[in-house]
Amino acid sequence: MKNLNGQVQEDKGLIFPVVRDVLAETLTYEPEEITQDTSFDEDDLDIIGTPDHERILLQIQKKFPDVQLDMHTLRDCVTVAELVSVIEEEKEFAEV
Repeated sequence: MKNLNGQVQEDKGLIFPVVRDVLAETLTYEPEEITQDTSFDEDDLDIIGTPDHERILLQIQKKFPDVQLDMHTLRDCVTVAELVSVIEEEKEFAEV
């Protein structure tokens, strides 16, 4: 579910599909190619040390404006599941 600004307002179980779609659109992959186990290193998405990190961060911040995600935190994530987990934790913290 999105609000009028296109920001995501969903249950945490729906965070993965949003993250998957951001990654697919930003990196020109088919969404079905990205799973929770997909890694950001050269084995899968190969974005380590590329400008794609910044583009992904900007898109995640647009979709989840209540999440305080920075470049350092994004770079610490090895898999899509770790990124989803960080977003879930940040959303829970923001709701408290």
